Amino acid sequence: MAAAQEAGTPAEGEGASQGPALQDIIVTAQKRAQSLQDVPVAVQAISGEALLNQGTPGLETLSSSVPMLHISYGGLSEQLFIRGVGSGSSAAFEQSVGLFQDGIAMGVARLSRLAFLDTEQVEILKGPQSTLFGKSTIGGAVNITSGQPRFSLKGQAVGLFDIDGGTRRSVEGYVTGPLSDTVAARLAVKASTADGAFFNTYTDRRAPYEKSVSGRFSLLANPADNLELFASLQASRATSFGRSAQIGFVDTRFANVNSFVAQVRARDADEDFMPNRFRSAGRNPIACDECGKDQAVIGTFRATLDIGAAKMVSLTGYIDSKWREQIDADATPLPIVNTFLNQSTRQFSEELRIESDPNLRFTYIGGVYFQNAQIDAIDSCSDFDLGVLGRITRIRSCTSAMRDESTMGVFAQGTYEIAPGFRITAGGRYQTSDRNIHNIRYVPDPGTGTTPTTNPVVLATAAAVLGQRPFDVKRSSGESRLTPSASIEWEPYDGGLLYAGYRTGFKQGGFDSSIGTFSDANYQFAPETAESFEIGYKTSLLGRRGRLNINAFTSTFDDLQLSSFNGIGFTVRNAAKARSRGVEAEIEFAVTDGFTIGGNAAYLDASYASYADAPCYANQTAVGGCMTVGGTRAQDLSGHSLAYSPNWSGSLFANLRQPVGGGLVALADFRVSARTSQEYGPDGDPNRIAPGVALYDLRVGIGDADGRWEFAVVGKNLTNEYVPSFGFNVPLVAGAYTVQVDQPRVIALQAKARF
Repeated sequence: MAAAQEAGTPAEGEGASQGPALQDIIVTAQKRAQSLQDVPVAVQAISGEALLNQGTPGLETLSSSVPMLHISYGGLSEQLFIRGVGSGSSAAFEQSVGLFQDGIAMGVARLSRLAFLDTEQVEILKGPQSTLFGKSTIGGAVNITSGQPRFSLKGQAVGLFDIDGGTRRSVEGYVTGPLSDTVAARLAVKASTADGAFFNTYTDRRAPYEKSVSGRFSLLANPADNLELFASLQASRATSFGRSAQIGFVDTRFANVNSFVAQVRARDADEDFMPNRFRSAGRNPIACDECGKDQAVIGTFRATLDIGAAKMVSLTGYIDSKWREQIDADATPLPIVNTFLNQSTRQFSEELRIESDPNLRFTYIGGVYFQNAQIDAIDSCSDFDLGVLGRITRIRSCTSAMRDESTMGVFAQGTYEIAPGFRITAGGRYQTSDRNIHNIRYVPDPGTGTTPTTNPVVLATAAAVLGQRPFDVKRSSGESRLTPSASIEWEPYDGGLLYAGYRTGFKQGGFDSSIGTFSDANYQFAPETAESFEIGYKTSLLGRRGRLNINAFTSTFDDLQLSSFNGIGFTVRNAAKARSRGVEAEIEFAVTDGFTIGGNAAYLDASYASYADAPCYANQTAVGGCMTVGGTRAQDLSGHSLAYSPNWSGSLFANLRQPVGGGLVALADFRVSARTSQEYGPDGDPNRIAPGVALYDLRVGIGDADGRWEFAVVGKNLTNEYVPSFGFNVPLVAGAYTVQVDQPRVIALQAKARF
């Protein structure tokens, strides 16, 4: 997907090009501003304007338009996957796909839930990015650039109002301009509410209800000709009630399922246990009925000093985030499992780097990096009502985990032009990571909140039925690793680039703080490493009226870290080896001034290369491949597909800006995106397969020829497709499945005003 999906004037220096031409796309995939066509990396870029036009509220909606990318919210963590590689549902993981905003690493995946706020561009970097972006990028990176202060007075306001499929209302805007000859400022704000596109048949109201407000103030100063200072402070707050989770499937052949079905229908006669895009039925009767609250403060400071042949850059980041959420894990009116989660994070990072003049024959970038994060999850509890399942009592199990994590790294990358148009690049990062944890598991008396019990009956029931046993442990771990990279580039002609690259990645090990019964053998999981090879071809077409980018890759992951659902909760383990390989291409063409067409397509083969001791899924039998060896149930998933790895995916788009007279312009943006079937679980469960789907989006409107205002109708998922994105077995009820569902059809009115 192009960052500027409309025809325009070619970028300065592109040479003479008669007729329409595509705008040049500038990316920072190598920590400096470069044309997309000059970067020897698989990158897709989406402009902030395109995101606004699509009515995109957050990162999750990018999945439909960027091949091999999956972002969804569900479980205990966010699902960020690129090329079939991601972190899964565990707060114990560091991310496999790194998230960055203005160069600052968003170390907690939960921050991906923050709504887009005055975004200039989003770049999707595919494959390991460890040399320049660090250890949390073994699968790739999502690099967000916010709107920057300008020395000319500008502003924009955008309003969106749903008229079908939901009741989302949002307003956002920015104003920027000079405060003096050397200082510019920018203020951006966004507020939105949504009553939800689903209807909870038990609580008799729409869900999920969401409300958020965000603001960012930034300054850009040039106190000297060779010094630039940038500072920004962003604050965000969001609340929610209810979810889009529903019971997607029940298999009445298994024990407890018939009783489960009867009890649910006794409370909600409308429940038919069939996937229904408009239905949810969960509730948390103990507290605030599936409520959530997120708040975050993000501070950024960047200083750039030009010393002639190079630039010195200091980049400082600070994040203070808190969230809590209360979830009905069984997604029914029954109080089988109600979960209370919370986490607070304080993160500080500092990067000092030097960048050479990009016009030299030998160019380089290098620096040092430090990051410290304190992540506390205090009194996160789950209430299990065993009486509903014919047992004797309710059990509450709680855990507290206090983590202190530090990373230090030294990195460098150099490029040498051997001959005109022929370059070699080599680089690497040496990094050391240390992690300390204090983890407490305890079982309170029922109804006493968080006071640990000494009642032997309660403790015995928790151990026998839930596998939950109290423990109090402190552990430390550390790893050091060198992740090298290298590439070769050749420009056979002006506007063409052939490249081949080798990259490695590293993801540190850790501790499974969600484990029910402590043992050293199961508590700590190993680091994960990656090795990737990629070849690519980028070219302009017909005097820069178009561009075509193609790449092929193969990546191998050793000790892949996975999160699996064991019937009660999510646990962490390492798969021996996984492989991801494929081919992808994107093309864009300016047919006329104001009319652009394009598309992208990808083939992906991502599977476990070796995973002979994978955990069995719920109710898996020997006929289905589950074997018991030494008292442990396991299956061989070697050769089985990874989650979120459809074999084929892609999209087609067309963007039109056509003058119609009277100083007006007709606007139209159309996109169809499609993929084949994919699994949304890591354990081979055949009940967690999402079928292939095609999604149609359309925006039509009218605007002022000078771009001062626009009015449009925006339609998403016009054919109202049912798209499950995450799911797991209902806790303690093997054979019933909870499914998280993407947004159904939404049609909204959008208005823009600019000055």
